[in-house]
Amino acid sequence: MRMDGAVHIVDDDAPVRRSLERLLQVAGVKTVAHETALDFLEAAPELSEGCILLDIRMPEIDGLEVQTRLNQLGCCLPLIAITGHGDVQTAVRAMKAGAVDFLEKPLDDEHLLDAIEKALAQAPRAARDSSPAAPIRRSPRILVSVCGRSRCTAFACLRGCKPVISRMQFASR
Repeated sequence: MRMDGAVHIVDDDAPVRRSLERLLQVAGVKTVAHETALDFLEAAPELSEGCILLDIRMPEIDGLEVQTRLNQLGCCLPLIAITGHGDVQTAVRAMKAGAVDFLEKPLDDEHLLDAIEKALAQAPRAARDSSPAAPIRRSPRILVSVCGRSRCTAFACLRGCKPVISRMQFASR
């Protein structure tokens, strides 16, 4: 199975992270692994395509807080929450914050691949965009310099991501 876009794996557990990387690479999916939530959040403003596979329980910052910060950054990449300690309240919080799926560890390979395929199908894809804004989407630094926002926020605005746009305040000129 070949899927376009990278899956950003955010999990503090190295064996789980490596196992997920191997599974996805064998399935033909590009992966980017992040050891900590803070490492991932540093890279988040530059993300423009793909999806996020995010562990809920991590030291320093948990997955729900990462999800909140991603929303504040205006990152609209589809997010799949994963956890070894799932409960209804956590699942509801993750889904209300915009997660496209909530999976419990140990992960079933087929279920995970199906969730990732669906998430990547929802992901913004500048490369296959034929709208008038496509040249700008292919040159996000131009857009970021014009609007003074992060790359994720700029893409969200171009895609019409309403939760992001409603939180933004633009000064009139």
